[in-house]
Amino acid sequence: MSSIPLSKENKAMYRNYYHCSECGEKWKDEWTCTRNGRCPKCDVETAPYNSEEIDEVINAKGSTLSRILNDCVCWIARLKSLFHKEAV
Repeated sequence: MSSIPLSKENKAMYRNYYHCSECGEKWKDEWTCTRNGRCPKCDVETAPYNSEEIDEVINAKGSTLSRILNDCVCWIARLKSLFHKEAV
């Protein structure tokens, strides 16, 4: 795969690895950021135990709707985290 330089129009992708502390389920997911995920088995919010940048780069102009929504979810999670810290 050829390398595409990152810019405002291109976003890096991350493969996040999760292990649920409640039920022991393990899974991985790909996002445009390293973010918490929800266990597919018991729905507990879980932080990734490992994240790696993957070679796949998404061009914002050609992104699928699901990738754009994933990016929005990532930013919402970051904002919620910031507001929660300020409220405490």
